[in-house]
Amino acid sequence: MAFLIANWGRASVSANEPILSLTSGTVVGAPRIYTYYSADSQVTIAAANYFAAVVNDLAVGDIIIAYSSSGLSTVQYQVSSLTPASALISVVISGFGSMIKAQGSFLSAAFINSGAVPIQLLPAPGANRLIVVSDFTLEIIFGAAQYANGNPVGLEYGNTANLGGTAASPTIAAASINGVAANSSYVRVPGALAISVVAAVVNQGIFLSYNQGGAAFITGDGDFAWSMNYSIMVTT
Repeated sequence: MAFLIANWGRASVSANEPILSLTSGTVVGAPRIYTYYSADSQVTIAAANYFAAVVNDLAVGDIIIAYSSSGLSTVQYQVSSLTPASALISVVISGFGSMIKAQGSFLSAAFINSGAVPIQLLPAPGANRLIVVSDFTLEIIFGAAQYANGNPVGLEYGNTANLGGTAASPTIAAASINGVAANSSYVRVPGALAISVVAAVVNQGIFLSYNQGGAAFITGDGDFAWSMNYSIMVTT
């Protein structure tokens, strides 16, 4: 989707409007606070140029409090740069001190084949941005048959078959999937990010996969719902 001016509002009133000092070339004055409502995800909202329609309202340091109805999350952003590029103004914002919640679902067939074709849960966040997963919850909605076989299921950075990418979470044992025989069952794991691999997973989306080559899940027909708490770190 795109920015909607009808959902944009200013929350602050101050005589100390941020201005560019002619003597020093720096911005002085108090930052303004804006609020915004959207059905877009926080990843989409945080992208460069999302707020380009209101660039004339903004100054570096201004705060935007954005609510995402699709992610059921409120994130506080701060404008970090307003960069002219030809006729286009690039508005770059960065979240700070905020946890984002994302949720979604996928079908049984996609899960069974997620070794060969990993399921994308979060898109790449953009240049110099890193997704840090706090925790991940998977709901298994029982159908008519239990799952069997399979291998541990987990989250990874990037789209690599058979869970071959850098881990974004510990794995969920196949037995936890296969043991669901009625109603819904929840499994929850914390996030995982090794310090040594941070540079390699900047601007990488989050995918769900398992080692289908070792042993594929079979027979099950239950679908899945998931939720994830995560934050976006701005890297240098």
